[in-house]
Formats: sequence, structure tokens, C-alpha cells
Amino acid sequence: MLRVFFDFWSQGMTYRCVDGKVTVGRILANGLVDRQGMLHVGDVISEVNGQPVKTVEELKNAIGDQLGTLTLTVIPSWFDRTKPLPTYMKAFFSYNAQTDKLLPSRALGLSFTRGEILEVLDVTDDRFWQARKLGETGTARLIPSKELQEIREARSRSPVFHNGSLWPDEKHSHIRIRKGKRLLYGQRPNDALEIDRHELNLYEEVIQMPPFHRKCIVCLGPSGTSRRKLISELMKMYPDEYGYPVPHTSRSPRPGEVDGKHYFFTSPWEMLSDIRENRYLEHGAVGANFYGTKTETVRNIVKSGKTCLLDCGPQCLKMLRTREFLPYVVFVGVPDFHTQPTNETMDRHSTALGSRTMENLRLEPDHKPSSSETVRILLQVYGPFIDLVLMQEDFEEAFYSLLKALENTEKEDQWIPADWIYSD
Repeated sequence: MLRVFFDFWSQGMTYRCVDGKVTVGRILANGLVDRQGMLHVGDVISEVNGQPVKTVEELKNAIGDQLGTLTLTVIPSWFDRTKPLPTYMKAFFSYNAQTDKLLPSRALGLSFTRGEILEVLDVTDDRFWQARKLGETGTARLIPSKELQEIREARSRSPVFHNGSLWPDEKHSHIRIRKGKRLLYGQRPNDALEIDRHELNLYEEVIQMPPFHRKCIVCLGPSGTSRRKLISELMKMYPDEYGYPVPHTSRSPRPGEVDGKHYFFTSPWEMLSDIRENRYLEHGAVGANFYGTKTETVRNIVKSGKTCLLDCGPQCLKMLRTREFLPYVVFVGVPDFHTQPTNETMDRHSTALGSRTMENLRLEPDHKPSSSETVRILLQVYGPFIDLVLMQEDFEEAFYSLLKALENTEKEDQWIPADWIYSD
């Protein structure tokens, strides 16, 4: 049994009652109690200034009645007191501590927005982790643990998302679930905007790394020509640095088409076999013909020393966000630029790319989902995976922003998923 003295009481810890004993429930990292090091999680507080306490309410009342120095009689715990090293997490959801009824005190909660990086100092509690925002040095506060937030997400999700989520009302009841996917349909089934529900993560461990070169640049966004225009201009200006994957198709060559230049032509049976073997980054069908981009094609561009440029659907991120491809993800929110580049060479190249885009093969112009709805959904679901958002309607402004951002990846530290470092 120990006696611990405090010149004044700190709110840097919480308590709980276990088997009729008042124990220290948690100690907030970097708070006064933590820095003093005299109390530890699991310690039993039996007296305050000689007055016995058996409940949390008795402890609070005893503390509130005292002025000046407090003397706590403490029975030490046998818990492991090794402090864990801090971990950095990117939040994939927003959190308002002022509305969380499970917090022991709203003042102890740490509000944050989706995409923020948090320094997580303690994850031992089942309900709440201790964290602070990147760059802050004060006392840690509480955020929902992964387990707690998973329970909340499970309760809030249904085939139609509730308020504050993807679709705020019941008029979007045309959403249905198929094989673990959420599909938002327009007027016809081939207009589906596919969303992988497994992408809806809560926290992702990240690590700050020195500048390095990204192996792939992935362009996402609503249907239109803007992504292809940006890719075409990059390839025109830097042909030795960038490459674009030639897709495969099961249809027969048309007059003037060259195997390996416009498409890789293959048989339907071979293509179906490769699709079953998960060898395609993405694939689709138009009529009786299959089209797709092979992962090996992307891999070969990277092996050649070039950066692979990809204009693909967001479901491809699950395969691309790995240490092998190290993607830089760009979201182009404008379907078509108001001002377009006029270079004839680029226009020819853009047309060639356009004919080979999986999205164009899937969607006919008169039946595409509205671009504003697509932008909203994609940003809400995939926002934390995106490194750069381009919303400029002027092509030159957007292209300059893209060049500047790519240049910065070679000059500035970057926060990347920890899996890119630790995975086999």
C-alpha cells in the first residue's frame, strides 16, 4: 500500500469500479498524472485524505470536498506498465466527440475529420483509444476504438444508407447488394457505379517516409474526357517517363488495328480463364466481347522503369494500393474541361486512349450517372485513399496542379500505408 500526494487534482485520468473497489481506468498520455508516474492503470484507490472510498461517486465527492494537497492511499496493480510506442493512423471517418454519449466526459473526447492523421498513444481500452492530432504535444484525448466504431458502423448501415451517409433518403432504393458490392444504378444495369464495401475502412496505420518515386499514377473521377486529356498530355510531354497499359480484348481486330498497339487480341476462352485466375486489374464485356487491363501489363510498364498511368474505376484501388505499385491517386472531379488543349498530336493520342478506356466500354453517353452524384459518392467512399483532388474546370490550371503535386512527391516527406513498408 502506497500514499500518493498531489498539490492539486488533475483530470488526466478516469476511474471505474471493479469488484467493489475504485480503480484507475485509464491515464491520459502526456497528462499531469502520466508525467508524474505515480499512478498506473489498475491501481486501487482506497482512501482520499484518510477517508475510505468504495465507489466512483464517493471518490469524486471526496476529491471535490478537499482543497490543497490530496493524499491518496493506493494499492498498486500488477499490470504491465511498459508504455507502448505511438502509432500514426489516418482516419477514414469523421467523429464529433460532443455527440458521443459513451465518453466518460465529453471534454475528454477528440473530434476529427476524415482524412486526418492521428498520433495514437494507447489502444489498450476496448472502447476508446488515446490519441492527439498530428503535431500537437498536449494531453491525449479519447477517440473510438476500431472495435467500438465497427459496432456503430454495423448498426448504421443497411442496403440504403442513413442520414449523413451516401444516400440520405429512400428515393435511392435502387441500390442492391451483390457479392459484397454496393451497386448504384442509373437507368440501366450497365450504368452501375461499383463500390466495394470492403474499402470502407475505419483507421489505416500510416508511416512518414522521405521523398520517393511513385510507380503508378491512378486517375479516378466521373465519366468524361478530362482524365484522358491529362494522361495524354503527360505522355506527350514526357514519353520516356510514362507509359499507358494496352488492354486485352476477345474481339477480332478491325482494319488498321495493330496487336500490341491498340489492343492485345486474344481468344474468349483464354480471356475468361485469366479473369477467373484474377489476372485482370479490371474487365468488362460489350455484347459478346470481353475487354480488360491485365495486371501483368501494368507490372511490365513499371519494370521498364516508366511510371504507369491508369484511368480506371475506383474498385481497382484494392489491387493497386500495395507496395508493388506504390500508387499516387488523383481524383479529377470535372468530367470535361471547359478549355481543352488544342495540340493535334495530343488530340489523336487522346482519341486512341479514349477508345481503350474500360469506362467508355461500359457506359453509353446517354445513360451515364450524373457527374455531380458520382463525384459526391466517390469522394465520400474513397476520399481517404486520394492523394490529390483536381476540381479546376480549366485544363491548364488542372495540369499545372498535377505537375506540381507530382514534383512534390520527389521533394517532400509522404505519409503512406504502413503495409507498404511491412508487408512481405
